[in-house]
Amino acid sequence: MEICDLMESHRRTEWQQAKQRINQDFIMAEVNARYLAMAMDGKGNIPKVWEYYPELYADERTQYEAQMAADEMEDYKARRLEYVREFNRRRKRQKGGEAK
Repeated sequence: MEICDLMESHRRTEWQQAKQRINQDFIMAEVNARYLAMAMDGKGNIPKVWEYYPELYADERTQYEAQMAADEMEDYKARRLEYVREFNRRRKRQKGGEAK
C-alpha cells in the first residue's frame, strides 16, 4: 500500500510540474505576442511582470505606480509653469511693457 501511495504522490507531483511548465510557456508566448504586436502596430504598452504574477510583485507595482504618478505631477507642474510664463508675457506685451 505504501508503494502505491508513493507512486500516486509522484504522479501528482509530475502532473503539477507539467502544469507549471505549460503555464510558464503560455505566459512567455503571450508576452512574445504582445511585443510582436507592439512592434508591428507601434501601439500598446510593454507588459509588466505583475500583470502575470500579481501576488509576487505587489510591492514593485505599488512603487512603479507611485513613481509614475510623481513623474506625471512633475510634468504637469512644468507645463503649468510654462503656461503661466507665456500668459504673463502676452499680458505684458498687451499693456505695452514689452517690445515685440
